[in-house]
Amino acid sequence: MPSYRVAASGSGIPVGFTNSDLANHNVRGTSFVAENNFSVFVPYEQAYRHRFRADKKQRPVVLSCDIHPWVKAWIYVFDHSFFAVSDAEGKLRIDGISPGTHELQLRQPDVAYRAVRNVPVTAGETTRIELRISDRDLRP
Repeated sequence: MPSYRVAASGSGIPVGFTNSDLANHNVRGTSFVAENNFSVFVPYEQAYRHRFRADKKQRPVVLSCDIHPWVKAWIYVFDHSFFAVSDAEGKLRIDGISPGTHELQLRQPDVAYRAVRNVPVTAGETTRIELRISDRDLRP
């Protein structure tokens, strides 16, 4: 399979797509932002790099492979550094947030999940949030 894992992407930062699979693949980016639309063939042991631009409405770039329709991924591109992707245990950390109440947006596009929480942040303290997603939170 091609390597589609992207931790997080800031606007203008190059993102690499590497094909480590013996099969042929292409990478198609589909977005409402013209600069994020592309389709490239990526042969075995080759790579393609693309610089994504942020969508003002914070919609993801959908990545797919025309040769293998089950291959899909999403990239959210931001013009700020206050974002994170959860690890294998579902944990994440965002540093450098000023004290006050901030809006936390949680998204998982594969199951159309989106939640918004207001989170109080106190100087010098770690804010912990526990979130559980149940079947009823997901799209039908």
